[in-house]
Order: sequence, then C-alpha cells, then structure tokens
Amino acid sequence: MSDQYPSPFRAWWTLATLVVLYIASMLDRQIIALLIGPIKTALKVSDFEVSLVYGLAFAVFFCLAGLPIGWAIDRFPRRPLVFAGVVFWSIATACCGLATQYWHLAVSRFAVGAGEAVLSPAAYSLLADSMPKKRLGLALGIFGLGGALGTGLALGLGGYLLSKVPVHGIETQLGHFEPWQVTFVVVAIPALLLAPLIFTFPEPRRRDRLATAKPTIGATLRFLRSRGSFFGRFFVGNGALVLCSYAFAAWAPTFLVRRHGLDMPTASHWVAGCSIVAVPCGLLLLGHIADRMFARGQRDAHMKLFSVIGILLAGLGVLMAATSSFASAMVAMFLIFMASGVAAIAAALPLTTPNQFRGQVSSVYLLVTNLLGAGLGPSMTALFTDFYFKEDAMVGWSIAAVLTVFGPLSSLLLFSARRPMLRAIDAAGAWAEHPAVPPSND
Repeated sequence: MSDQYPSPFRAWWTLATLVVLYIASMLDRQIIALLIGPIKTALKVSDFEVSLVYGLAFAVFFCLAGLPIGWAIDRFPRRPLVFAGVVFWSIATACCGLATQYWHLAVSRFAVGAGEAVLSPAAYSLLADSMPKKRLGLALGIFGLGGALGTGLALGLGGYLLSKVPVHGIETQLGHFEPWQVTFVVVAIPALLLAPLIFTFPEPRRRDRLATAKPTIGATLRFLRSRGSFFGRFFVGNGALVLCSYAFAAWAPTFLVRRHGLDMPTASHWVAGCSIVAVPCGLLLLGHIADRMFARGQRDAHMKLFSVIGILLAGLGVLMAATSSFASAMVAMFLIFMASGVAAIAAALPLTTPNQFRGQVSSVYLLVTNLLGAGLGPSMTALFTDFYFKEDAMVGWSIAAVLTVFGPLSSLLLFSARRPMLRAIDAAGAWAEHPAVPPSND
C-alpha cells in the first residue's frame, strides 16, 4: 500500500548509512579540538582566535548554507544533495591542512560548514519518511550516535596520528607539512570513500505532504510565525543545550593537558574513550525514554525530559572543575558526555511540522542550534579563559561557568515550551486532516 513505510530492512539500512556519514562529518568537524596547541604555535594566535575558526567560522556558513539547502531538500531528491555535500566538505577539510596563514584556515572552515549543512536536514527528512512515528525518537537518537562516534573517532584517530607523524613534520613534493596539517589531510579521506553509500537505498516516498501548501520560503516563514511560541523556545533552548556540549567537548582534551598534566595524545585517548561509550549510552537511553513517554500519551515528552539536562550539566561542570582527582574528573566528564546525548529532541520537529516544510524548518532549527552551539560554544569557554580568568590553567572553570549560565537557561526555555508544543501538535494534525483550513496561531 502507498501508505506503508519502507520495509524494516530498508528503513534501518537508510538509518545506518546516514549514521556512517554523520560519523565522517563529525570526524572532519571536530578534529581541530586536538590541534589547538599546534595551530596556536604555527599561526601565532590565541585561544580565542582558534575558537573562532573552530566554532564561529564553521557555524556561520553551516547556518547560511542551511537555508537554501533546506529549500532544496523540500523540492528535490535528497540523496544527490547529500552526496554533493559530503564531497565538498571532505575537500574543504583537506584544504585546512594546506593553511599557512590564519585566514586560510578560516576560509577552509567556512567551506567545511557549508558542505556539512546538507546532511542533518536531509537525514531528518529521510528518516521521517522511513520510520513510523513511534520509532522516530529512537531513530534520531541512533542517528545522533554518529556525532558521538565521530567525535570519539576524531579524538582517538587524531591522537594516534599525532603520535605517529614525525614531530618535525614530513616533506612531500608539495612542500613541508607539520603534523597538524597532515592530520587534517588524512581525516578528509574517509568521507570521500563513504559518499557513494547514499545511493545504496532508494529515495523514500514523502509522507504527510499537504497538496495545498507549497514549500516556498514565504510559506515556511508564515508557518514558523504561526508556531512562534513553540519554535522560538524550542530552538533557542536546544541551542543553549548544544552550546554547553560544544563548550565542553571543544576544550576537554586541553583541560586534561592543562589541569592534570597529560600530553595531548594521552588526553585525546581518555576523552575519546569517554565520548565513544558515554554519548551512545545517553542517546539510546534518552531516545528510548522519550519514545516511552510519548507512547504513554505524554505528547510533550521531549520538552519535559530534556529540560532536566541543563540543570545536570551545570552541576557536573562544577564538579569536574573543582575536583583535583583525575578519577573524579573523568567520572564527571563521562556523565557530561552522557547528558550531551540529546539528538532525540529533534523528534519534536516532525511531530509539529508537516512534511511540506520539514527540510526548511529543520534548516532553521539547525541554524539556531549550530549558531549558538557550534558557533558560540567553543568561543564562550575561550572568552572566560582569556578575558575573565586570564590564565590558561583555568580552562576547567571556564567550562563550568558556561555550563552554569547556559544549562539552566536551556532548562527554563524547554520546560516553558511544553504547552506550546501540545498546541503545535494539535494544529499540525488538524491541518493534515483539513488542509484548506489555515493553521491556527499560538
């Protein structure tokens, strides 16, 4: 029947493919976390300047490119768009390794962000058309595993590469390359090899599509305005939560080096081990809990559940910074990584948004989330370190300060979005049944 979802095998293969590509994207995105020290030395820049190319340079173009990409996702086949994005960001990552000046690195990070902007909104759209709604929270939680595994792989592989590349770099026909430059080039290769996987499953039929609503930018903006009290609180609240995650993850290896005296390869292995174990546990657990709550009739389950996480992050950040015990710090870091597994919150998007607008609404969601999270998170930590504490060794307290400010803010916004989410779900259902009736305002 035309109303049936794809077969379970096809649906789970689609999910597996998207997870693999997400792992590759996070590998290319996050590898710079291990290279802060060498980049500072080679390009003669500060913590804050490195944080700008880590976060803001990436996030700005990730967000700007996401809007037209979301429009394309709603109109055109999604698989070729994903393939093009993967190839583009891979080449841009390799170009980071060719940088000899600060602005070279910044431009390359701009390009990485633009290329990676296609994957998540396309994945949300593809998965919503492949998975039953009762499994969507778990599916998006598993998709989020790609972020955790990619971050862990970036730290683990990056640490390994740094330990194997000669300390003085290597000579090639293209010239001399420092270890940090070699690392950028090497980690760009996996995504290029994996890109064709996107064509191993067919394009799923679009579901819940409204024949009377055209996916224009103007129509999408009108839809967002009609749900402003929900989307505003949800997007900013989740963005503050992701900001905490980036503020922590970007500087976790550096924290272990500066506070506990580890060398960078060793610190990277500890953080990678934490990330690879803790974040998947958090993603699967939180995704499962959200699905169970939703199945039992708590339609605002995602806002209820994830409003608790910001408070937890604040307390764990203080514990990590305050303890002088390496073991206690690692326990706190493990729990922070576990609490950062919030990808399942994105299940609120298809529950409140008709298919017609999912690509563009997902792009706006990712714009806000990544501008606040990837864009500002790393820089907020560096701001506290460089301009408030004015001491590199205080980076742990800088992380704690960010989590203490933005964690509770996220909790407040998400908790207050519960009732607006219920109204948005009701309106989306009514619109799907009677598409001639304009959507009701909040």
